[in-house]
Parts: sequence; C-alpha cells; structure tokens
Amino acid sequence: MSDDAQNKKLLQWAVVVLPIALLAKFVLLALPIFLSLLVNNYIDYAARGLSYFAIVGLSFLGGVLFWASIGFLVYAVRPFVDANKRWALYVTMVILVLAVLVSLMPALASFFFTFGGNDGSAY
Repeated sequence: MSDDAQNKKLLQWAVVVLPIALLAKFVLLALPIFLSLLVNNYIDYAARGLSYFAIVGLSFLGGVLFWASIGFLVYAVRPFVDANKRWALYVTMVILVLAVLVSLMPALASFFFTFGGNDGSAY
C-alpha cells in the first residue's frame, strides 16, 4: 500500500472515530449526572466520597476522549496539508493539549466543591 493510500485510510478512520467519540463524550457526561442523582438519593454519606471520584473521573474521561479524537483527526489531515502551512497544524495540536488540560478543570472544581466545605459537609 502506498503512502498516499495509507494516509487516505488514516483520514477515513479519523472521520469515523470523531462522531463516535462525540457520542461517547455525551454518554460519559450524562452518566455522572445519573450517578449523582443515584448517589444523592440512595447511597449513604460514607459511600459518597468514592462515588464522586468515579463521577469526576467519567467526566474527565469523556473530555479527554473527545479532544484526543480531534487530535487524531488533525494528525490524519497532516499529510494533505502543504508543508508551508504545517505550522498551523502544530499550533492546533498544542491547543488540543491545552484543551485536555482545561477539561480537567471541571473535575477539579467538582472535587473542591464536593469536599471543600468549611463545615465538614459536602454541601
């Protein structure tokens, strides 16, 4: 298989992976909402700490999965971009890495909001 055919195959995979990752992101973001309702209604306070870690982890995983799929698409487009304009792709990849770090922020905010109460409670 030639390099051109291999690059086209990679691009086709990237185009297929992106919508699947987007759907997975929304599922992983909806699942924590469902879990938090379940935790608040049916699980005692002692089990909440561990379950909140799971909720935050699922949200973070959804964000990372989505941004990684966009990074895969950018990487797959790379061979089709003129060599003079490849700098834009590298800047895009740096922005994607920053986006993954930003997707960690809600996880941290959720953690500090949950466990940062000055009266010792989660609310």
